[in-house]
Amino acid sequence: MKFREFIGNEGTHIGSNSWAISGSRTESGKPLLANDPHLALQVPSKWFEVSLYNEKKKYSVCGFTIPGVPGVAIGHNDVISWGLTNLMCDDSDFYILSRDSATGGNYIYRDKSFALDSSMESIKIKDEKDEYVFTSYTTVLGPVVSGLSKTGFINKQKFDDVNENEILTFRWTGYEYSDEIETFYKLNNAGNWNEFKDALKTFGAPALNFVFADTADNIGYRSAGFIPVRNFSETESAPYIPQGPVALWTGFIPFDEMPESVNPADGYIVTANNKPKNNYKYYISNLYEPHYRAERIEQLITGMPLINEEESKKIQRDVYSIQAKEFCGFLFEAFGDSTDLTPDIKSYLDILRQWDYEFRLHSTGAGIFAMFEVQLYKNLYQNELGSELFEDYLYLKNIPVRNTSKLLKLSSSFLFENNTIKRQIIRRSFYEAVSGLISKYGSNPDGWKWEMMHDVYMRHPLGIVPEFSSMLNIGPFSIGGNGTTINNLEYSFSKALTDQRFESYLGPSMRMITNMSSIKNYLSILPTGQSGQPISPNYGDQARLWLNGDYKKVTTDFAELKKENLKMLSFEPAE
Repeated sequence: MKFREFIGNEGTHIGSNSWAISGSRTESGKPLLANDPHLALQVPSKWFEVSLYNEKKKYSVCGFTIPGVPGVAIGHNDVISWGLTNLMCDDSDFYILSRDSATGGNYIYRDKSFALDSSMESIKIKDEKDEYVFTSYTTVLGPVVSGLSKTGFINKQKFDDVNENEILTFRWTGYEYSDEIETFYKLNNAGNWNEFKDALKTFGAPALNFVFADTADNIGYRSAGFIPVRNFSETESAPYIPQGPVALWTGFIPFDEMPESVNPADGYIVTANNKPKNNYKYYISNLYEPHYRAERIEQLITGMPLINEEESKKIQRDVYSIQAKEFCGFLFEAFGDSTDLTPDIKSYLDILRQWDYEFRLHSTGAGIFAMFEVQLYKNLYQNELGSELFEDYLYLKNIPVRNTSKLLKLSSSFLFENNTIKRQIIRRSFYEAVSGLISKYGSNPDGWKWEMMHDVYMRHPLGIVPEFSSMLNIGPFSIGGNGTTINNLEYSFSKALTDQRFESYLGPSMRMITNMSSIKNYLSILPTGQSGQPISPNYGDQARLWLNGDYKKVTTDFAELKKENLKMLSFEPAE
């Protein structure tokens, strides 16, 4: 847990919003493209914003790059713009292989005997004279992980169930050969949809959704990356944990058969880690994000006659939760027209009934719902799973959210025998939520406003040292939103349960809006600043703008840039 806190690893750090809107729906008559990847909110920023200019070709490409990686990952050139989100692909499997009893070090795979590959590894340890030396083993599927005392840094599970005659190995698409550098080089230089699509052929892992717009009035969507094809039925409704030979990979979904959409009739494309295509013949995943963000984005797009950059900003800032409205419906049903409620419980329910389901700073309803939600998860799952497994269950937030949405629609399940028991669980969760709020924030509901409970604190890895904290960390700031709003500010369900902390660790790691009618300019913002140097004025100068949902206007016109009084940072090769 301490390691998880030190590196800011309170969740899976996956999620994003991206959409492209055709010129038929925009004020300018040209497409708009927006993107905001949801990643850990840390210092320095995950992204470094750049504008690359080829003076010989009079050609520029700009946007966001990962520090140290060549090329622009998200951005635009003079003709096209692109964004990306996580496909949520089920891209890894564990396999138990039998050891070959006839030969000491071999194992059996597909009825054949193979020798284990091995290599010596060493790790330098601070204040230790000698390095820690160990042997790592690899199979044709991937590394051997049996024998490890823990499954990872962030949990307590062990590989205890593998006997001495078996080995546990791990297969992941990231071990396959791919060339992401070539992909982004080609993307940076693409001039149309076909060149954009061709660039994605060398992309491997993780599988992503790519959204596209160009100055020729085209919009498009394409998934890219290795998506395993397994032996079991090629359908989204396949079993969650296939066993035996059916779990083996037979290849990957052919590139030409991957989900794609070009210039759809309804004039927009939305991807928010939701299922990319209904009734798709291949299995991709059962780990998609809940539909709430994607559905809300579509609601806002279709509810506006014509969209411009200002409307796009409003969409990215939106804090309305469809999930909260849905869950509150079951809460109100559980209480019904109860006449035996105390006046205070009635008043708290009335706050929720009058709530607009927006996670705004001054909303008391948001605070009550957030506490009710985590208590509901505890009362539904903890007894059945046990405390340790329950904590792991809460780690990937979309699982309890999606499953609870399904369960609440049922009249019975293995967790509750009938509607009466289900309603009792819901009511108990509400009572415990109110009790927790009173205990932590006092008896006056004015102290339960979301701004009192939900904040963001962007930490530097060295900011854990008290003497460095004020210099390196940025915040804390009160902030709106939650994990199911478009403006996604996710917090740990576990911490919310144990100490009523709703500190957000994940959110928009940048925001970008590109109007293809003015391709030389775009809108963007980072949650901290461009610089990773604490003494630089650009270390945290964008934090307040990001916090308030504001943007900076960026020009990529090199002639205009030269007129500005800008600072020059030169990189020269060492002699």
